[in-house]
Amino acid sequence: MTSNALAILAKHVTGENKFRVGINYTNHEDKYSFEDISFPTTLRDILKFEKNNLNVSVNVYGLENKLQPPKKFSSYEVFPLKVVDNEKRDHFDLLLVTDNNNTHYTYISNFSRLIRSQKTSHEGQLYSINDAFRRSINRT
Repeated sequence: MTSNALAILAKHVTGENKFRVGINYTNHEDKYSFEDISFPTTLRDILKFEKNNLNVSVNVYGLENKLQPPKKFSSYEVFPLKVVDNEKRDHFDLLLVTDNNNTHYTYISNFSRLIRSQKTSHEGQLYSINDAFRRSINRT
């Protein structure tokens, strides 16, 4: 089992030991088809995953490092990489994390908390973050 598959299965793992890989995750492996999915997983393979699992939809977001002097520390901005038009019954929001040449997905259990510090406006109007992300798939 790869970390990319774990990002999907993490949605179903609950309880005190939810961060322990093993039986917590293997109990849920048969819920989804990972057939013809390559690892590490590309955005194109996310589309294959959705086709293999008809009740599933997946949004994928990335992180951009925003160093703004004179601040000493970087901040990160979440931006959309792949956003579906209609969320299906079994929906996932995933964050694609890149560190040097390594990439992996992590399950976003609380999207609002992830982007809480970001404010999104469009032509003077304030939208909810999810609406704004759906409207602007391109990074600005």
